[in-house]
Amino acid sequence: MDPVGSAEPKKSKKSKKKKKSKKVKDNKGNVDNLQKDVDQIAEIMVTNIDKMLERAENLEDLMENAEDLEAQAKGFQVVTMKVKEKEKWKYQKSKMCLTLIIVFIMIAIIAIILLIVQPW
Repeated sequence: MDPVGSAEPKKSKKSKKKKKSKKVKDNKGNVDNLQKDVDQIAEIMVTNIDKMLERAENLEDLMENAEDLEAQAKGFQVVTMKVKEKEKWKYQKSKMCLTLIIVFIMIAIIAIILLIVQPW
């Protein structure tokens, strides 16, 4: 028995060392697992940053293309307005020519009718 009188057996130094070494191994395993997790997360973050940079470059390319298309659209609009005006004048000229031809034919018909009805 213990000099104090307790009935508990004394724990040996060997069992304490075993428990301590087991705790150290467990802690080392936890640290290793945590380090693996941190490494995986860091790798994922690097991949995400690379993807983000690639998307930013693609976005810049799209913006440049959009600006080019806008400039082309404005140029196209100017050209179409000029063509529209040109075609409008062409239509007006043909309309005036047709009107003059119709008036000339009517004058000729009236003159022929007058000559037939009233010879001079």
